[in-house]
Amino acid sequence: MGGFLWGAFDLPDELRLGANIRGAYSASKSADDPMDSRFLSMRTDLLADLKLLKFRAAGSIGYAATGSEFAALSRQPSKNLVSREHWVGFELDQAATWLARGGRIALPFGLRSAEHALWVRDFTRTNAVDQQQYGFALSFTKRQLRGEFMGIVGNFQIRPDEYRERGYSAFFEYAPIPTLAIGVSSLVTRARRDIVYRVTDYRQAHGLFARYAPIKSLVFMAEGDIVYHSLTWHGHRSGHAALLLADYEPTQGLHVILGGEHKNEGGLAQPNSYGGRGSLVWFFAPHADLRLDNFYQRISNALEQRVVLMLLAQLHVYL
Repeated sequence: MGGFLWGAFDLPDELRLGANIRGAYSASKSADDPMDSRFLSMRTDLLADLKLLKFRAAGSIGYAATGSEFAALSRQPSKNLVSREHWVGFELDQAATWLARGGRIALPFGLRSAEHALWVRDFTRTNAVDQQQYGFALSFTKRQLRGEFMGIVGNFQIRPDEYRERGYSAFFEYAPIPTLAIGVSSLVTRARRDIVYRVTDYRQAHGLFARYAPIKSLVFMAEGDIVYHSLTWHGHRSGHAALLLADYEPTQGLHVILGGEHKNEGGLAQPNSYGGRGSLVWFFAPHADLRLDNFYQRISNALEQRVVLMLLAQLHVYL
């Protein structure tokens, strides 16, 4: 049941196939605005991974009715063909400790989590939805150490070229004991015209993250990042974001997740924003889970403060 298509047929050991299908119902309420409710197709991707001796290749292809613009292969306002990752690589040693690869790759930065719309991911522009970049990466995993350095040459799915960021992203993680891992992240890029600020931007993001399991059924995850924008002839902005998550599994296949978030995007006289989340995730069958997320966010800027409440129900099937 764990194999592709629930083990309907065998694949060669060198080839892995998969699919990631996620649908959702969203209901959100902000201030005096009316309730906004809708059905969402969050992800519909096909995946493949090939390993021949020391050669590696992986890629995805999918469909996005809305969003995921930075991963789009087609050029429509909506209903686009997307590819979030595609790369080729080579293992540099017999034990596969070192892997060199090139292509469109998820930026090595901070925690990797399935939680929806984390501020630390959006604020550092390192989410797994559409903010992957093209470049060359070198990763290693050896005993208690792992890390990756990536030279970024830009997102070629963004046009024109002046909007593309170039620089580096990297993380390093150390696990002193089997139940604790501590890491650092760093990212520095330059864009001739920033996708948000529309001027030349030297962007930096640096932070710490950690994962800790005091008992087998409980995991804590934390991350804190500082983000700095040097906007040519337009000053600078310095902000920060932080996250704390607790994931408890009272019985196999059922997860209760609680979390809190904090951010300040560095605008003039901008107060801090705060958020809380609670989730229930049930892996009810092989290759399938149901998820219910509740969000509370108090979002502030120099002019106003608003409270957003959101309910997100998801069905996830992965083949």
